This record gives sequence, C-alpha cells and structure tokens, in this order.
Amino acid sequence: EGFEAEAALTNMFKDQSEVAQWKDFKELHSAIFANAFQKKPCRRVLRYICQDNNLPHGFFVQGEVYRSTDFNGATYSIEGYSDRLIGCNYFKRIKDE
Repeated sequence: EGFEAEAALTNMFKDQSEVAQWKDFKELHSAIFANAFQKKPCRRVLRYICQDNNLPHGFFVQGEVYRSTDFNGATYSIEGYSDRLIGCNYFKRIKDE
C-alpha cells in the first residue's frame, strides 16, 4: 500500500523492448519534472541552522526563526530577504503555516 505509482511504472515497462522502455521513461520523466523546481507559494516557519552567521551576506543568524514565502523544492524565498533565494539546507523546518 502506498506504492501504487511504482506499481504502475513497473506495469508500464513490462513486455516492452528496451527502445520502447526508454521512450516511455523519457516521456514519464518529462511529465514528472516539467513543473519541478518552479517557485510556488510556501509559508513555513524555519530555523536557520548554518554554523557560519556570515552566510549568506550576514542577514541570517544561527538559531533565529524566519518565514518563507516561496519554495521551489530546493530553495526558499524568505520574508525580508529581498528577491534572493537561499538553499533549504540552511534551515530546519519548524512548521507549515
């Protein structure tokens, strides 16, 4: 239970030639990742966990709490941090708003 997508993918590739499998994989990959990493609204409370308070640009302080406005799967937009993005690995997610 919970692996229905994987089962569907396995069934899709059954009894197909390698060329057909590759073509199907490319189509599936394009469908999945076409919208991946697009900036989407995302309101989260985040704690800055980076060891170096000077990264990036001295704006963030280790242990302080910040709020995101957008997320693209890898980077956040943070309230008050202009239009720049910052990697999600600098933060610990506290909660979604």
